[in-house]
Amino acid sequence: MRRQAAKTRRYKILREEFRVLLRQVFTAEGTYFSELVDELETKLTEATQTERQIFDEVAEKDEAFRTATQAAREAEENLAEMRQRHSENALERDRASREHRYQNEQITSLQNRSEVLGWVRNLGN
Repeated sequence: MRRQAAKTRRYKILREEFRVLLRQVFTAEGTYFSELVDELETKLTEATQTERQIFDEVAEKDEAFRTATQAAREAEENLAEMRQRHSENALERDRASREHRYQNEQITSLQNRSEVLGWVRNLGN
């Protein structure tokens, strides 16, 4: 019985030491996990801020892209309009040139006829 009583005392002492050690382990783990949670919350906050900044930058770049695209479309429309006007002007210039040549030919033809008629009149007199 003495042995059993000694074993029981030793068991109680060891069990108490084990409880103390478990409390220390749990306390250390609690502290570690609390610090880890704080660290992760800080990183999450930083990541969220970075995400917002990137989102804002992307939004700005999207707006700049839309603005540039709109400007490019307007420039294309203006260019197409200018080309159309240039084409119309070239066509009008060609028409005027042909009309000028035709009228010069008519003038030359009328001058020739006038000279011929003048000779014919001179001959008839």
